Amino acid sequence: MDASVTITALEGAGFDVFVPGYHMLNTFPHLGVALGGVPIMVRQPHVKEAATFLAALPQPETASESGCIGVWGALGRIFASLFFLSTGTAPSLRGVFRRDP
Repeated sequence: MDASVTITALEGAGFDVFVPGYHMLNTFPHLGVALGGVPIMVRQPHVKEAATFLAALPQPETASESGCIGVWGALGRIFASLFFLSTGTAPSLRGVFRRDP
């Protein structure tokens, strides 16, 4: 989902975006983690401009930044642990895989 939002933002700003394997990753999202994330590419002359654009977008505050996960965060972690122990499958990651240019 993070990749889709990033791609949409870049395309909306007028960048030519290429994402190898995009349709496969939409069909099998768990492969995004297995393959090391979703590579989002722009044309070489626009790399720094695109990185500056993405860095300027507002970022939501995460639990690690606020220093407190709260009751719902703790319950979510407990649920995720129980889910993993009962099914052997981890819930999807909610992170941004970003490599600096």
